[in-house]
Parts: sequence; structure tokens; C-alpha cells
Amino acid sequence: MSPPPGKKLARQLRTAFLIAAALVAVVAIVFCIVFAAPTQRHKSALTDKEYAYARELVRSEIRKEGAVLTSATATVGYGTVLDSNVGYPCTSGRLLHIKFIGDFPHITTGGLAVQLGTPLTDMTVHAVNLTADAKTGRPCLIGVQTGKVAPAPNAVSLPFN
Repeated sequence: MSPPPGKKLARQLRTAFLIAAALVAVVAIVFCIVFAAPTQRHKSALTDKEYAYARELVRSEIRKEGAVLTSATATVGYGTVLDSNVGYPCTSGRLLHIKFIGDFPHITTGGLAVQLGTPLTDMTVHAVNLTADAKTGRPCLIGVQTGKVAPAPNAVSLPFN
């Protein structure tokens, strides 16, 4: 005795739906594997290569400036820098932002023009901000911060010893 036609049709529809859902799941898993983000470190968006570039830039800055760091952090973002202040543009579309916090004995600022009698502000350099092309590791912008400084939120901490 065969099931009534309505039950048979319902069973066939349920089977077809399950097969379609399984196929969609397989396609989604394959898509995620093929287009997966590069290996990440410390729940950030830095790839292993970008992390290595950032660590080398920290070492280089310490050697070049005689810096005594208390913090070195990195973040990554999107964009380009065509108007470089260190001679090289960043054109890959992905930028590595590194912030060095500490003492920089070889970096001085000219200060700000103030009116006579106005208290002077602290113009000691407490941080250096470096932007580099995340694809090549080559710096394209460098700047300094005076006054109070803090690491960027959600930044990856970099070793500097």
C-alpha cells in the first residue's frame, strides 16, 4: 500500500529542500575557505607579513632615533598616500599605522607661537606616528605627537625590546 499522493509529494519536497540546503551549505563553506582572510594575529586585521613589517619598522625607528619606547602598536586601514613626506608613496590601498610612544631624544619641535605672558605648552615629542604601505613595508608618512598620548584603540601591541 503506497502513501497517499499528498504525503508522497510532501516527502519529495522535504527531500529536495534538504538537498538544496546541503548544497548551499557546501558552496558557502568552499567560498569561505577560498576567500578566507589571511592569518591574523591578536584578533586584529594584521597579516603575518604586515606584523613582520611593523616589527622591523619598530626596530629601525629605535636604531635611527635612539628612542626609548614604552609602547609600540600597529593598526591597519585602507587608503593611499601619494603626498609622502619621506619620499615613497603608499599605493597598494592598504596602510599600516604604527604608533611609537616613549622618549625621542633626537627629535625636537619648533614649538608654537604664543602671546607674551601665555603659559608654554609641553612641546616634547612623546609619540611618533608612522604610516607604511602594508604590501611593501615601506614608510610613506611620519609625524610626531606632543602632550598626552595613548595607543590607538584595538591596536596590536608590538615587541620593542
